[in-house]
Amino acid sequence: MLEDWVGGGDCCNWTRVECDALSHPYRAVSTIDLSFVRGGFSQDWYLNVSLFGQFMELNELHLSSNDIAGWVNPQDIWHLKNIQRLQLGSNRLNDESIARLIVPWIHNLTSLFELDLSWNNLKEIRWISNITSLSSLDLSGNQIKDFSGFWGLQNLEDLYLSGNQIESVGSWIFNITSARSIDLSDNIIKDLPSDLCQLQDLQSLYLSKNSMKGNIDTCLKSLYSLENLDLSSNQLDGPVPTQICHMQSLHILDLSNNYLSGTIPSCLKNITSWIRDSPIDYDPMLVLVDRSSRDVSYGVYGDPVVTNLMIKESLDLSNNYLSGEIPSQLVKLHSLSVFRVAYNNLSGIIPYNDQFSTFNESSFEGNPGLCGVLIGKNCSSKYGTSQTYHDSSNGDHEDTSKAIDNEVIFYSFIAASFAIGFWGVIAVLAFNKNGRIKFFMAADDFLYACMDVILGLIKRVKKCISK
Repeated sequence: MLEDWVGGGDCCNWTRVECDALSHPYRAVSTIDLSFVRGGFSQDWYLNVSLFGQFMELNELHLSSNDIAGWVNPQDIWHLKNIQRLQLGSNRLNDESIARLIVPWIHNLTSLFELDLSWNNLKEIRWISNITSLSSLDLSGNQIKDFSGFWGLQNLEDLYLSGNQIESVGSWIFNITSARSIDLSDNIIKDLPSDLCQLQDLQSLYLSKNSMKGNIDTCLKSLYSLENLDLSSNQLDGPVPTQICHMQSLHILDLSNNYLSGTIPSCLKNITSWIRDSPIDYDPMLVLVDRSSRDVSYGVYGDPVVTNLMIKESLDLSNNYLSGEIPSQLVKLHSLSVFRVAYNNLSGIIPYNDQFSTFNESSFEGNPGLCGVLIGKNCSSKYGTSQTYHDSSNGDHEDTSKAIDNEVIFYSFIAASFAIGFWGVIAVLAFNKNGRIKFFMAADDFLYACMDVILGLIKRVKKCISK
């Protein structure tokens, strides 16, 4: 145990301990965080939990990332009934140790709203269905195959099941009207039931790295509150459905690494969350974290800590079979920070206006038919222009901008403008006597005024030199 935990004293001054300052008549221990306390040890740890038994008011217990395989004297904490957050992720717990040590206790935790058992060795988790108070459940990185029949979890808001062996989504999940974030990535799900679109308050849906085939279900348009949608690394085909354009709250859309074909819908320009200029305030619970990796650190309260990562509006269509041009209207998406269409069959000129000028070359690589400033490829040979971009952010002016981009027309326009202006002045002087007289008188006055100014400056300089 930690050094300052030995020898008594005020436990509120112990490392990794927090107390409730408002509790009376004494400050009660509310949080104990022993995440990562084992350092680099790799052997199984059987934690003696008898020390926790004295903290009757304990609300949060964090024991993540310690290689815990079980604990000693489990009955000493069974009377702790005020636990609200229990973090046991990234340990070595299995079904046997859970059934013997935790299940008899956890059913008494009527206020438990957050449970993290991610990255353990669990297969059978049906006992969780009785914890009706749960609002956040993380079972990522286990060996779970069946997750059906959990009708008791009607208060869930955040459900994380990535990195398991789940083949299908149980119908019970569609009745969780409070669901806010669902992560089913890195499983072996083959079909996405259309009933999922009943969750109209859902804000984040992660289904990447599965085995889903067929077209993207158009029912997704009914998910008006959806902010993050990740369907990458599946076997989806067909076009990008225009119904996605109805999802006005989208911040992150990832359809990369599929078999999508057709063109990029120009109606994506209508997604309002990508158009606004002002930065967006994000709910920290909606941070996109790759939970398929164990390399996730945890903070004081066991929450994922994402370093050097800023949530950005993102559209990723890379590694598909999309063709045609990049819609010029997409330059209106001022808030779009990430745009990737690499490795498709796109062609034409890459827009180089507004937000598009901030994207780098890697966003467009793997498309031999593309050209423009962003990839350093001149478009003149194929599109009859020496310019490598055109401003067609407004569809009504697209033909005009293309005409001006043509070199011959551009210089002809300049020559014609000069000729008209020059000969227009000559004509006035030649055929208008009064105008000619006034012009030369004005020219004389201007020259005399200039001479007076120059002579005055010369006199001042001479005076300064003589002094």
